[in-house]
Amino acid sequence: MKKILLTLLIILALIGEIIIGEGYAQTIPPLKGGLVLNKSTYNSGEKIGAVLSIGNISGLRKITSKGLSAKPFHLFLVFTDPDGRIVTSNQLADTKMPDPPPPYVFPTATEGLVQGDPVEQLESGYAQTITIPNMHDYYTLSKSGKWSVKAMIPMRTYFRIDFPGPPVDYSRLDSVDFAGHFESNIVNFSILGSGTATGTINVRVEKHKVGAGNKPASTKEPIKELKIVAFNRSDSCATQTNPPYGVTWQNYKDIWRTCPHQYFSQTGDDGKATLILPPGDYIIIGAYDPDNNPNTDDSVYLGVSAGGLDPGETMNKYLQLIVKADGKNVPAKYTVVTGSELMIIEPEYIEWDGTQELYPFVFQSIGDWGVTTSVTPPEGFVADRNSLSTEVISEIRALQFIITDVGSKWEHTKVEYRIKHKGKSETIRSTVGVKLSERLSKQKGLDRFGHEGQGKK
Repeated sequence: MKKILLTLLIILALIGEIIIGEGYAQTIPPLKGGLVLNKSTYNSGEKIGAVLSIGNISGLRKITSKGLSAKPFHLFLVFTDPDGRIVTSNQLADTKMPDPPPPYVFPTATEGLVQGDPVEQLESGYAQTITIPNMHDYYTLSKSGKWSVKAMIPMRTYFRIDFPGPPVDYSRLDSVDFAGHFESNIVNFSILGSGTATGTINVRVEKHKVGAGNKPASTKEPIKELKIVAFNRSDSCATQTNPPYGVTWQNYKDIWRTCPHQYFSQTGDDGKATLILPPGDYIIIGAYDPDNNPNTDDSVYLGVSAGGLDPGETMNKYLQLIVKADGKNVPAKYTVVTGSELMIIEPEYIEWDGTQELYPFVFQSIGDWGVTTSVTPPEGFVADRNSLSTEVISEIRALQFIITDVGSKWEHTKVEYRIKHKGKSETIRSTVGVKLSERLSKQKGLDRFGHEGQGKK
């Protein structure tokens, strides 16, 4: 469904940039355009659908540029939120279309070389109407109150075709008749507040950078401008994606790409975001792109469970990322131990691409805590240490193991934490999953998730 939506938006963006009229003296070309929403009032997170129609009503044939479409482009709707701030698209879309023909240099008898722009002719009466099922997929529209939206479409027109001929006609770049933006009508709508029928999940997203060695330095910083989505566990899309895993880290990528982004928000400069949701059981997922390039498939999917949200309840959750000393980005999970407070931050999984990997563990506390961490790798793997210990006194500390592959069993690693605080001891057990790079999985003849993958790729 999302792929279909993206295709429709791409078509609309491309059409919007070629359905343009012949204006004179830098005036708006004679177009008829209308933006209509499916409703005027929406509940928080409810789908917002729209229809945009644009047509050539001039009675004249139009000559328009074909070179306005960049392969990665921002979508073309502009929203004004209840505070009067402008909201544009929160991610880039790749058109997946061939690049438009490049400008071309033509020789002339009197002026030498001139540059031409690829153009096409549009007949009078040409019109196009496209439906957008849900604008939430590309815009962060979560604040309650009165909103407005309009379409702004870049355009360029010419008086005539100067260099005709198959397969592409050209007009001189210095003969542009109009260059600017077409603006549609403004549509007003409202998003209702949450009231007592909803709950609130506050999410903080943090990046932990861990250095080298068994007791490395560790720093943290917020991850800003990250889109986060709450998927309802009762939704069959989230629970039935690639069984038998269900809603687990192995499926975060599939859930993100397959299931509708109905409830979502975006972090600010402090790495914080707020989700206002109906009561229910949720999984919160964020897609972190290390190089901020939507054309590369290297996103890391961070997740945390948020079950049992009741009306009027407020939950506080974290999404954690560990950046290892070798530069690899690792999604992390966390456990909070109360007394004062100790947060244990550990890898959700480690992705292997060779015979040796770093296994980092981060601890941050309020108060004085003693932590001894032990790892038990699967059969055929060895750790450089059986256990490591540290004192965490209202600060951040890290421990790190080096695990080497010398055998056969690609399964999770067992982890045990022995914790001391105010004269009391506690033991917590956990696991760190395993994932193989595409290259290594082919080399080993194994699933990407090792012997625990059960056929999932």
